[in-house]
Amino acid sequence: MVYHTVRDACYAIGMLGDDKEYIDDSQLDEDGLKKFTLVEIENKLRSSNKSLADFQTLQFPNMSLLPQIQNRLIYDELKYDISALVAEHLELLSSLNDEQRVIYDMIIARVNESCGGLFFLYGYEGTVKTYIWRTLSAALRSKGEIVLTVASS
Repeated sequence: MVYHTVRDACYAIGMLGDDKEYIDDSQLDEDGLKKFTLVEIENKLRSSNKSLADFQTLQFPNMSLLPQIQNRLIYDELKYDISALVAEHLELLSSLNDEQRVIYDMIIARVNESCGGLFFLYGYEGTVKTYIWRTLSAALRSKGEIVLTVASS
């Protein structure tokens, strides 16, 4: 199949979401388009623990075009929509009850003081633990911080 734009080709192979995110291919010459495409393909492959380097017949991209790709986890954590997270944080924060707010404030204070720590939030099913974690995550991510939450079972 032949596609007339990079956007259509990327969409066809699953590199873009249903909204066909905007790629301005009019700003790239043929060489730039090739470099961009190779970096995007490498980016997608790395999310599956693969690389273009695994395929000897394919050209490997110049990775200086995307320095943050070196650590996929960090790259994924930093590509959030900050303005949406600010709005989400304010909404979630406004609906915390008093007990939840005490927990939230205690954890945020430790983070803001760079004290770090291990925070274990426990309770029976339905005690809104996930809601507190969502609020904390939105608060920190809206400031450009990296948040990795884990749950034991």
